[in-house]
Amino acid sequence: MSTKEAVLDLVRKLPDDCSLDDIQYHLYVLQTIERGKTEVVQGKTVGHEQVKQELRAKWLKNSAKQSGQPAHGTNSTTSLPISPKTSPLRFGFA
Repeated sequence: MSTKEAVLDLVRKLPDDCSLDDIQYHLYVLQTIERGKTEVVQGKTVGHEQVKQELRAKWLKNSAKQSGQPAHGTNSTTSLPISPKTSPLRFGFA
């Protein structure tokens, strides 16, 4: 499926009352998924154990922030909020 066809399919699946922000968000999700698929084909993946270690470090850092204790050398990441109205799963994109 071409990029244009994927975008048109996405727009057709969105509700008639969606906002431009909704469309932009879903385009972002679609682009991110495609980028991830490309990275998998190129072998740019992270092993299960490494993910577990990174998540454990992130949880420890967040736990330390909430308790007021200093974190222990972890990296922070940001994430986008997902509401039921804009969830990519609602429209079958992920």
